[in-house]
Amino acid sequence: SFDLIIMDLNMPEMDGVKSIKYLKKGLSLKNRKLNIIVLTGHSPEEHRETFAKLGVPIMRKPVNLDQLEKIIDEV
Repeated sequence: SFDLIIMDLNMPEMDGVKSIKYLKKGLSLKNRKLNIIVLTGHSPEEHRETFAKLGVPIMRKPVNLDQLEKIIDEV
């Protein structure tokens, strides 16, 4: 089991939005909460509203470790 997943927005076979919905649906059936942080090489502002609705923070690559630590503390 995992407490946190850090995943890329663009993945082969299933994009980040579909992946998050799949993971959250499966875990909600087991009464578990999963924290996810999404990374993107694109402007996070393009996707911020979509992921806010999913309850998932998004940050731009390359990763700023101070920013990542702050987001991890928040989730």
